[in-house]
Amino acid sequence: SRDGRQGEVARLPDARAAVVVTIGWWDIAVRRNRKGRAVYAMRNFQRGETIEICHVLVGAVSERAAHPFDTWAYAFDGRGAIALGAGSLYNHSYTPNADWTCRRRSQTIRIFALRAILVGEEITVNYGDNVDFKVLK
Repeated sequence: SRDGRQGEVARLPDARAAVVVTIGWWDIAVRRNRKGRAVYAMRNFQRGETIEICHVLVGAVSERAAHPFDTWAYAFDGRGAIALGAGSLYNHSYTPNADWTCRRRSQTIRIFALRAILVGEEITVNYGDNVDFKVLK
């Protein structure tokens, strides 16, 4: 990479091998936790700061019809969409530390910090009121 950190992986609490997503020079990492995949901060983020800009595949899924990718779909301009990058891997929380906005013209989703997020912290968003999860065992 340009900043000389090629191959460097920030250590997360209870770190196992992480799949590091090179967005903004190692800003986030995708790894497994008890919920499945999760997105973690690899550096501190300030309130309002952009975490990731994700391109979306609009119409890749339907908001109403059952589809294997529905778990990772966003409502985008009245249609279902899959976010690229780590965009469809952020877990749900009713007390999230991040949020997202649609950008119709560029067909992207901006993930941003709702509050300060510390390195090693899982980044979560609120999926809304109609969340239906299977019980994890």
